[in-house]
Amino acid sequence: MMGELVLVFSLANLVLAEVVFSRTSSGLTEFPTDILEDTTSIDLSINNIVSVPPELLINLTKLEVFRIPINDLVEFPDLRPCSATLTMVIMRKNKLTIVPSAIIRELGALTYLELSGRFILM
Repeated sequence: MMGELVLVFSLANLVLAEVVFSRTSSGLTEFPTDILEDTTSIDLSINNIVSVPPELLINLTKLEVFRIPINDLVEFPDLRPCSATLTMVIMRKNKLTIVPSAIIRELGALTYLELSGRFILM
């Protein structure tokens, strides 16, 4: 006689290890406002984003990876609300002219920072 295997589990106990928000090559000109608070990784590569409003980062306390290369950023975003968890920032090929060292120093968990271009570290 063959038995039947039944697996039962509860979705209430399921923990997601990674929540990724990705909109690459989407023609975005503004930073998205619909990012979930549990997001651990943001990839906004190859868009036309000019700025990152600081108020949109306040609730992203689990963010570990922030990718926004090949955009039109003119200011280095204030990533301090994510400082406890943010380990990687990739912002190459933007239009940054000044990179505030005070913000970078406060990103205590940061282990990888990728920038390119001509800018002044202040």
